[in-house]
Amino acid sequence: MPDLEAQLGAIDATTLTPVVRQALGRDRAIIDEWTHASLTHGVINPVTAGLYRFSGTACDRGERLPWSVILKVIHWVDLSGTPLADAYMDEPGDWNYWKREALVFQSGILGGWQGDLVPVRCYRVVEQPDDSVWLWLEHVQEPPGRTWPLARHILAARHFGQFNGAFCGARSLSNYPWLCRRFLRKWVRTSKAFGLVDLAADPAFWEHPQVRWAFPTPIAGRFAELLDGADRLLALLERQPQTLSHLDTHYVNLFARQGEGGRDQTVVIDWSFLGIAAVGEDLGMQISGNLYNLRVDPTGARPYYEAALGAYVAGLRDAGWQGSPDAVRFAAATAASLRLVPFGILMLRDLVESEEAVSWADRLAEGQGCTVEGALRRWGQAITFLLDLADDARALAAKTGHWTRSS
Repeated sequence: MPDLEAQLGAIDATTLTPVVRQALGRDRAIIDEWTHASLTHGVINPVTAGLYRFSGTACDRGERLPWSVILKVIHWVDLSGTPLADAYMDEPGDWNYWKREALVFQSGILGGWQGDLVPVRCYRVVEQPDDSVWLWLEHVQEPPGRTWPLARHILAARHFGQFNGAFCGARSLSNYPWLCRRFLRKWVRTSKAFGLVDLAADPAFWEHPQVRWAFPTPIAGRFAELLDGADRLLALLERQPQTLSHLDTHYVNLFARQGEGGRDQTVVIDWSFLGIAAVGEDLGMQISGNLYNLRVDPTGARPYYEAALGAYVAGLRDAGWQGSPDAVRFAAATAASLRLVPFGILMLRDLVESEEAVSWADRLAEGQGCTVEGALRRWGQAITFLLDLADDARALAAKTGHWTRSS
């Protein structure tokens, strides 16, 4: 979108005023001045053309008020001829359907939900003549350099349990054909399209020094086993109790906030993958994301997993869900392993083949305050634990007679 900066520069008070008034909760506020700046964010989804913060001051009855809002620009991208073309972003059921997040906010599907997991507020959805869509969003903030203690990650797991439990089995979800369905199956299929099967069988890759840093104990066989058995795990996963799911629950999309009466809330951004998935998939993706990005120390991965699982089940119970904890455990273990182990190996391949001066491993090392070798070793511990969860999922699969879709 080469003319996007020109479009941003042309935004005037007429466009901003209704957004700012909603953000401030002042229906007579008059904007004085504003600026905008591009925001840097992690891995950029191709459907996101840009992310910007607009901030300034407004006046209401003589009171000067600072304000800040987020503009997220989404658009369709022609990816024909690439591995991303299949079941990726073109059709409403595709796992990364480009327009889904706009439809989430336009539909009001989240509007009736009242709980400790809070969707980011959307002030306006504006479809542009160039077929892009602008989302004017609440600016959710935490202090710079924020970190969460382990207990806060576990509390977020409970909040996701409350959310998933409230929507479990909701027949009204069939009214939204653009909800993502079979996300994890399509994600794995997309990952395999980048040559994962051949990579798993390539001895030269697994002997590369940086790969050995990550995996001093070889995992090639375990990784191949995960890929070979993925379809069987996914078939069982799709038979489990289903619910409305965010499906991108890692730390970057979560913010801690206190609501009325000082009650802890988890505010959630980026609803572009919203779909129908097994109860427990959101938990698995949260756990894997926190470990993959080393937000949680991988040396304590098992205790963290068990505590988060317990909190999530408690959240389900808060919402009245009375299904099987084993079904939740299976879904969480399956989602955690299939969501980020294949992606992680692809990222590791990119690392060993890249000529970039600064890699994701360098950034990981900087965040950890250690060498790249040390960061990769810790990261490898996280991936190895996710493979342990794949083992758990296969063991739990033997107990399928205890679970039914109506659980």
